Amino acid sequence: MSPDIRRRNVERLTSKLLDVLVIGGGINGAGVARDLALRSRHAGVPLNIGLVEKRHFASGTSGKNSQLIHGGLRYLKYLEFSLVRESLRERAVLLKMAPHLVEPLPFLIPMFRRFDRLFYGAGLWMYDLLAGEANVGRHRRLSTEETAGLEPSLSSERLAGGAIFYDCRVHSARLVLENVIDAARNGAIVANYVKAEPGGRSKDGWWSVRLSDQISGEEAHARTRKIVDAAGPWGSEGSLRLVRGSHVVLPRLAAGERAIAHFDEAGRIVFFIPWGSANQLTLIGTTDVDHSSGPDEVRISGEEIRYLLGIARQLFPAARAMEPVSAYSSLRPLLPDERGSATAASREHRIWNSPDGVLHIA
Repeated sequence: MSPDIRRRNVERLTSKLLDVLVIGGGINGAGVARDLALRSRHAGVPLNIGLVEKRHFASGTSGKNSQLIHGGLRYLKYLEFSLVRESLRERAVLLKMAPHLVEPLPFLIPMFRRFDRLFYGAGLWMYDLLAGEANVGRHRRLSTEETAGLEPSLSSERLAGGAIFYDCRVHSARLVLENVIDAARNGAIVANYVKAEPGGRSKDGWWSVRLSDQISGEEAHARTRKIVDAAGPWGSEGSLRLVRGSHVVLPRLAAGERAIAHFDEAGRIVFFIPWGSANQLTLIGTTDVDHSSGPDEVRISGEEIRYLLGIARQLFPAARAMEPVSAYSSLRPLLPDERGSATAASREHRIWNSPDGVLHIA
């Protein structure tokens, strides 16, 4: 977005009476703004829709993730069948809507115990079943020799076989930006580097929202009928469980072009994903750690680095001589639940109106 367009959009946000103001320019906020704008246009019902983000679009979790569109294979362990089915169907929708950004990616699961062949084989069979017609490729089992042949860089110690299954990879920040662009194309007023702070509501139901331009330092007020809180870790009344997911980047480990999916001893899944402009790097992640330092203080810990490097060096002998090229972290804004483990915490979504009338998404 050019400086002139952004400045004009900020002026439009404060000069119009808005029907809906969406706060948060990640995939949830961008998707809500686009959906509203499309519905408004197709229904022939004019709506003044605003979307603001206090940093750049996709600056939070929506741009700092594993860059995967997956069905949540590991959630089968927690019997989250409806969540997995929904995720697999949404994967198919995104593959159809944005084939230039979302593409199938084969994953190799190396297995190091005979029990794993039965346990994970059953899980992959269920994964294919839940995908139904939305499947992007059926899994197949591999012998020890086939696994070693497909990925000779893997450690051969205790290798007992493997399997291939399919999910999708995505340019996640670009997916957010294309939703923002399409929202604007259909009439939404969008502006980044604008911090929104809701004030009070008048007797006639209009919200007053202070908009602080993070570039110019200027402040103004917008008026809107409805506020949608899509700010993730920065919103939802502080009632969320913030779980940190961290990644490290190493020089390329795998010999093939497939990603590697490894289940650790606790049943957590760690991905090794081809990375970089020419797949010259490997992205390794992610972790699940409860985060208490606030959404603006997010960075990988020494313990997380040791955990991810330990798995890398266990699977790939070449990794024992490597140090990280880079690392990054982001937060999952999860609903509070009674499960003690951050890994086991539900990834189900919730949409609700708080008593003051703000619509929250988590």
